[in-house]
Amino acid sequence: MQTPCNKEEGSSMQPSSSRRPKGTGRKKIEIKRIENKFGRKVTFSKRRKGLFKKTEELCRLTDAEIAIIVFSNKGRLFSYGYPSVEHVVNRFLDEQCDDQSDPFSPEEVLEEEEEEEEEEEPLVGGGEEGYWFEESIDDLDSDKFEEYLCYLECLRKNLVLRVEELIMRRTTEIDFLEGFGN
Repeated sequence: MQTPCNKEEGSSMQPSSSRRPKGTGRKKIEIKRIENKFGRKVTFSKRRKGLFKKTEELCRLTDAEIAIIVFSNKGRLFSYGYPSVEHVVNRFLDEQCDDQSDPFSPEEVLEEEEEEEEEEEPLVGGGEEGYWFEESIDDLDSDKFEEYLCYLECLRKNLVLRVEELIMRRTTEIDFLEGFGN
């Protein structure tokens, strides 16, 4: 009678997983264009979903503010953002405008902000004095003129983004509705 302790050497107890043939495991795939059109669509869809899922996870873990904008080969827009795409894009554009100004000491920044608040208060809402963009630029000094140009550039960028978003939304709606007509 044999016990597990005195079994023959060739029949030792090994985990069942070692009896399976050795595989190559997870391989690193070469990044190259997928020639098969259907395979390319499937890969785009899966990778896009995976990208958005990982982005969501990163945002949840670190409280990072992230925006991802993806266009398919057909021109469809897919986006993900935390807290929202618009919030992150607007923050990015605001940072770009702030980067154009010269760095100041903290005291200078506070003084400048106080001056701006005093100047902006009557212009907000387009009261009796009107909106900031209705002011005459002839009386502006060079610093105020640069600031004015920066505001206009930010406004232009925001308008371009908004128009593109509306066009993409309209195109997506049309494509969606055409899908029901077929």
